[in-house]
Amino acid sequence: MSKSKHKIRNKQTNGKIKKEIKVNRPEQPISFSYKYMTKKNKYCLSRKDHKCPIELHRRLIEISAYEYKHWMLAGKETGMETIPSGCLNVHPHNFKLSDDEKVWVFRFNSGDGRALGFRKDKDTTLYIFAFDLDHSAYKHG
Repeated sequence: MSKSKHKIRNKQTNGKIKKEIKVNRPEQPISFSYKYMTKKNKYCLSRKDHKCPIELHRRLIEISAYEYKHWMLAGKETGMETIPSGCLNVHPHNFKLSDDEKVWVFRFNSGDGRALGFRKDKDTTLYIFAFDLDHSAYKHG
């Protein structure tokens, strides 16, 4: 992660010169929340998925060490991908996503499981709302 950068620019408006300071903050590592977890049992982890929570926990630790840009550049097999929420068969609980909003997807459990989440604006929190263990949460291409 890099340090914050400040740019000072003179801006002229109606004959007056204003100093404008633009702050470029480095991206922060990803954090996670389950606040909007779906109520559909099919897309939640259960006791029968005994290995998944351990693998998911390992993956969450790995992902939380870096920012979104790092994982997007890594590709969908080891990193993250985005899909439009309009193609989902599962939705967050108590939160409405527009059809064109991005849903972030990352793989876990040797690639067999997918975690689905969304971001609010440019917040670093990924709100995980579903786990796709049988490839039914969206059309896989």
